[in-house]
Amino acid sequence: MDKGVAYIRMPLAFAALLGACGANDAPAAKSRSPLADFLIQNVCVDEAGATTGEDPASCLRSRDLQSGEVPPFLLTDYDKAYGGTRYQAVTSVPTPEGRVRVSKHMGDDLAAEFDPASDGYDIIEQDGNYVSFIATYDQQCGEQRLSGAGSDDGWLLFPNRPLGEAGSRRQDMTVERIDARAACPSGERMSRVGGKQIVAYWEAPHTVSFESGKTLTTIVSEHHAHHDLSQSNNAIERFYFTREYGLSRWEAWIPKSRCIEERGQGDPLRMCDPDDPENFLRGRCAPDDGTAMRGGQQWIRIDCRDTTFHWPRP
Repeated sequence: MDKGVAYIRMPLAFAALLGACGANDAPAAKSRSPLADFLIQNVCVDEAGATTGEDPASCLRSRDLQSGEVPPFLLTDYDKAYGGTRYQAVTSVPTPEGRVRVSKHMGDDLAAEFDPASDGYDIIEQDGNYVSFIATYDQQCGEQRLSGAGSDDGWLLFPNRPLGEAGSRRQDMTVERIDARAACPSGERMSRVGGKQIVAYWEAPHTVSFESGKTLTTIVSEHHAHHDLSQSNNAIERFYFTREYGLSRWEAWIPKSRCIEERGQGDPLRMCDPDDPENFLRGRCAPDDGTAMRGGQQWIRIDCRDTTFHWPRP
């Protein structure tokens, strides 16, 4: 059981933001983004061009996965503290419309077909001024569609152009919950965060070392619930995109004061102290980078999924 599942989506007033919608509801993409290689996972090929089950991070030849292809391997997380448990498998696959579907399998069988009772997925568009999530599906809130940033953009990730340096943009956000459920933190069908409170921040491609021991060129994108990082009722999500795997890692951060207020000093998972030997994330997220000072206060990483572990499909 994934004890960190409560933080798979940012627990804020707009708690359920992130991506998935039916392909038939979306217009065709205008063009392929110059950064599409960071959005779509690769598959290895032999000299004849046939796909192999090798790891795209180390094989001699690879290419982007094509629409309709099923990769001959899984990309999963790996919990060293819990006997090598794998909680999630992620695939980043292009759709016929030119978008990217990031599927997240979280049931007992990570190789099974999509199960709405346990799995989720995000949809990324790459034809606006920015690359962005435009929809999401999760177990709590069902299907949600994201918009409001302009030019058909939703939850902004980074500009739709080659990135030479870090940058940021403030944005609004509208969330339409197609099948709002009782378990969803917000039962409203439609909600909006205005006033340009939300911040999208991105970093130019650079090398990042992952839990799997691999060092890969990566675009990091952050989503700040509010631009004022000194606020205690705030949250950050970090997304890591690589050429080899597409979406490769995700993290959730909140101020330590908020963590203690919500979970209490006696939290059995020790989520508010990454250095605690009993911290639940220690086996899948290195504790030495689990805290940070931002906005004049201490922030804590309270969930993460590093899915850079190559696993032959069972």
